[in-house]
Amino acid sequence: MAVVPLTLNTVDAIPAAGHNIEDLDTVMASANTYTVANDGLIGLIVYGGVAGGNLTIQTPRTVDCHAVAESVIALTAAKTYPIGFFNTKTYNDGSGLLTISSSVEDMRVYAFKMTV
Repeated sequence: MAVVPLTLNTVDAIPAAGHNIEDLDTVMASANTYTVANDGLIGLIVYGGVAGGNLTIQTPRTVDCHAVAESVIALTAAKTYPIGFFNTKTYNDGSGLLTISSSVEDMRVYAFKMTV
């Protein structure tokens, strides 16, 4: 299992014609985990793949010494979902990273941060 850093795309503004994310997203492999630096203002746009699948968002923190259950989001086939923003106290690991994984081979993810 490899840990793959995601490219964090900074979006200053979305043009009227739209923003093509398919050229900038990452195709996820189910054997890998994917990380991105999270300051609480990170969003993900996730395509569920041909058959759909689960996106898992790790929650490495604890509350009163109890583990917080991971967030597992069931994504429908051929649908695109905006997901976020992620509270740093719940979702960040000790290095300030958000970690996600996919249950299928063709899920696509685009990580972004709006700067305006």
